[in-house]
Amino acid sequence: MISILLAAALAASPDLDLPDVHVGRPRVRPTEVYLAPLAGGPAARDAQDALSVALRASGLFDVVSPDAPALRWRITGSVASGAPASATIRILDAAGRETRALTIRGAPRAIGHALADALIAELRAGPGPFSARLAAVRAEGRSHRIVVADWDGRNERTAYVEDGPLALHGWRPDGGALLFTTWRRGRPEVWLLELATGSARPLLAVGELTTAATFSPRGDRIAFVAVERGNADVYVAAADGSGIRRLTTDAGVDTSPTWSPDGARIAFLSEREGRPHVFVMNADGTNSRRAAWSLAEEQAPRFAPRGDALAFAGRDADGWGLYTVSVGGAGSAATPAPLRVAGASRVPEASWDPSALLLAFADPAAGVVVATADGARITVLPATGGLASVAWGPGRR
Repeated sequence: MISILLAAALAASPDLDLPDVHVGRPRVRPTEVYLAPLAGGPAARDAQDALSVALRASGLFDVVSPDAPALRWRITGSVASGAPASATIRILDAAGRETRALTIRGAPRAIGHALADALIAELRAGPGPFSARLAAVRAEGRSHRIVVADWDGRNERTAYVEDGPLALHGWRPDGGALLFTTWRRGRPEVWLLELATGSARPLLAVGELTTAATFSPRGDRIAFVAVERGNADVYVAAADGSGIRRLTTDAGVDTSPTWSPDGARIAFLSEREGRPHVFVMNADGTNSRRAAWSLAEEQAPRFAPRGDALAFAGRDADGWGLYTVSVGGAGSAATPAPLRVAGASRVPEASWDPSALLLAFADPAAGVVVATADGARITVLPATGGLASVAWGPGRR
């Protein structure tokens, strides 16, 4: 596995110098592209800025001058203002031959994101992450807002406001709703927020506390945590809250469930051996076993969208770090590869993008941090300070 160390702490300013990243094996060289200025005034400048930021964040591209010796593609075109705006884009090879022509319609920044995704698809024959949205929580005094924004934190809008604490858990797979925990009725309960209408309703309330809910990949089941008689366990229910079934029964605290993409496994945290560590079980609660790495403490496991890796927060002698590990079909894992934010004061709870290219997490000082899964490139998103509980949504449908 790659060994990654982010050697500098994130500073309080969003203009901080990004940490140095040291990787234990050679990386694939990013593809070099030249972005010719798009014609078309302010709409074109917005689209080009969004495209440039996305390509750099992806780790797959370097934006270079037109005479760079390893240049692969030249991107040219124009953006016509309107509602929606319309872009005509040409992708040329290094010799100036057209390899692809695109017409993209939408808001100017959405055009840039869609073009970045198209270039990623051209390069790696898979989807890109930049047309997906982020959800997060923004606290302002007692008030807590669930906000939804573009992947880069732009175009933030408020989806829900609570005069008290709340915890955001994640998206329904169709991108139309979010699960969150609220204390509105005196005890923690899981509610469902429909984004199209802004309406929220109670969904799960078991025992003294219900939280940490997550939809299965098909959206037909929900794994969650409930506390009954002082003991926290992982449960599962149908998407409408019916058919509740307890999956874990040991005396230790079990929490933070996450589904494998095929819906066959659930990873979760358990304190059954003393400190919290990552375990994996079948989705029916059978065959529970500890993952095969060993750290002093682990938190917030998240299956990658392809099911071949887990991201989680871990603590060793040097403090907290964000780890990604390969996970086999039986739940075994290789030695962890830390992506460590030196001096981090909180556990980094990461969210995968739907293409499994990037991870996002909220740093209390800098804002939302986006990293490639191997830690090779780190982007701190401006104007995202104060956000927490970042959840990367599914791609647009």
